[in-house]
Amino acid sequence: MTSGRAGYAGLVRLEDGRLDVACAVEPAAVRAAGGPGPVVADLLTRAGWPVPPSLPESPWRGTPALTRQARRVADYRLFAVGDATGYVEPFTGEGMAWAVSSAVAAAELAARPWRPELAAAWARRHRLLVTRRQWACRAAAFVLRRPALAAGLVALLSRLPAAAGPVVRYLNQRPPIGEVR
Repeated sequence: MTSGRAGYAGLVRLEDGRLDVACAVEPAAVRAAGGPGPVVADLLTRAGWPVPPSLPESPWRGTPALTRQARRVADYRLFAVGDATGYVEPFTGEGMAWAVSSAVAAAELAARPWRPELAAAWARRHRLLVTRRQWACRAAAFVLRRPALAAGLVALLSRLPAAAGPVVRYLNQRPPIGEVR
């Protein structure tokens, strides 16, 4: 994976030998460069990586912005979970954990006879389970879009790895499911 001001890109070799390239890049950079290929080629070049010859002209499939937030996570007899509630750029790998823990918590509410207060209860629980915990992904996106800051943090953590301890512990703690009132 490499990152820069325009976004980030990652490459992986597939079992059949093909190269899979994924990126999250700023729409303005894509427009200015004439497509995502040249933006990714620039990111790879700046990282000192070889650029596959056909990469800039290759066809790309796009997705909506990688950070979205639903206006509401509950309504009449409906509790949204997982990506249906919104999502943040996938840096920490927590999306599945958030989806599963929120589904478990929503199931407890869904088993109750419906009353309007349950929608507000789910909105509160979702904030605790997911929204508040997404700060690490937002922080990673912020840092990765500022190469000098990212390089400084990598240098600091290479000299003082224990400084990452609080973040690592936070990311690895079990999400609070508990009773929803």
